[in-house]
Amino acid sequence: MIRLYRQLFRKFNIYNVDAFGATTRSVGTAEGTALALRYARLTRPHGAELFSKGPRIGLAPLSELGSGTYQGESGGLYGNGRNDPPEAHRAAALRELARIRPLDDQGRESPDGTVVLLSIGVSNTTEEFSAFKKVADEDPDKAAHVLLVDGAFGGQSAGITAYDSAPYWQIVDQRLTEAGASALQVQVAWVKQVTAGPIDPFPVEARILYSHLVGIMKVLRKRFPNLRIAYLSSRIYGGYATISIHTEPHAYETAFANRWLILDQIRGHPELNYDPEQGPVLSPLLLWSPYMWADGLTPREDGLIWEQEDFESDGTHPNSSGEAKVANMLLKFFKTDPLARTWFLETGSTPP
Repeated sequence: MIRLYRQLFRKFNIYNVDAFGATTRSVGTAEGTALALRYARLTRPHGAELFSKGPRIGLAPLSELGSGTYQGESGGLYGNGRNDPPEAHRAAALRELARIRPLDDQGRESPDGTVVLLSIGVSNTTEEFSAFKKVADEDPDKAAHVLLVDGAFGGQSAGITAYDSAPYWQIVDQRLTEAGASALQVQVAWVKQVTAGPIDPFPVEARILYSHLVGIMKVLRKRFPNLRIAYLSSRIYGGYATISIHTEPHAYETAFANRWLILDQIRGHPELNYDPEQGPVLSPLLLWSPYMWADGLTPREDGLIWEQEDFESDGTHPNSSGEAKVANMLLKFFKTDPLARTWFLETGSTPP
C-alpha cells in the first residue's frame, strides 16, 4: 500500500501522466498534494485499518435507504428517499432532451448526423463502458445514429480531469477523431469518477470528489458546447479490494458526491447552471444513471450482488463477469429510462 501511494505521488506530481508517454516535469495537482499527505498518514501505525473489507459491510444501498440515514444524510438518489428527479428538474431534462438531434461534424442538424454518448472516468469506467459499447452496438433497438465513444482512461481520476489543461483531454479528442466524430456532436456523457486513494472519514472525501466534479462539468460544457445531459454513476462494491486505490466505505460514499452535485444544480448553484436564461451556462443538465453499488453478497431488491469472482485479483477492477453486470445495467437503463430512451432508441419514445 505504501508503495502504491509513492507511485501515485510520483505519477501526479513529478511527471505528466505516464499513460500518455510524457516525460516532462509538471506542476503538482491538488490531488497529488492530497496523495502525498495520505502517503504520510499511511506510514503511521494502523493506517490500513481505516478500510472496511469483506463480502458485506452492513450498509444499505442509497437507492434503498429510504427514510433511513447515513452519517446524517437521507436516503434516495435525489434525497429524502426519492429515486426520481423532482418534477421541475424532470421538466428541465425533457427540454434538454428535446434538443438532442443528429448533428454533422460542424454541429448542424442533419439526417445523416450523429449523437455521441461519451464516457468520462477512470480504469473501471473504461472497462465497463467498453463492455457496454459491445452489447449496445449489437442491440437492434439502439438508434443507428447514436455513437458510443469511450473517453475514459486508466489513472485519470477526478483531480486530474477537473482541469482543462490535463493531457487526458487530448486523449478524449483523439478517441473522438478515431471514431469519426467531432466535439460538436457530443450531446450526452456518462460520468463515473473517483478520487484516488481516499482515506479521510465522511464527508471529507465525498466533498473533495464533489469539488472535482464541479470542475469536470465546467470542462465538459466548455469543450463540448452541444452537450445537453450528463448521466452520473457511482462506484461498484469495494469491499474485496486488496489495493487502496478505492475501498469501502469510500466506494459507497462516492454516491453522495454525485447527489450533492445534482441537488446543487436543482437549487440553482450558478457554477452548475445549464439554463442560458439563468446566466452563463457552465454545466450540462445532470441526472442519475444506474446506481451500481450493492453490499457484496447481500442482494439488492433487484437481486444485484457483487461476488469476489466479479473482480480481478486486486478486488477493485471488474473482470468480464463484473463488466457484464455493469454493461447490462447500462443497456437496460438507456433502453427503459424515460429520460434516456428518447434519444437512445431507434424508434424513440415519448416519456409518460
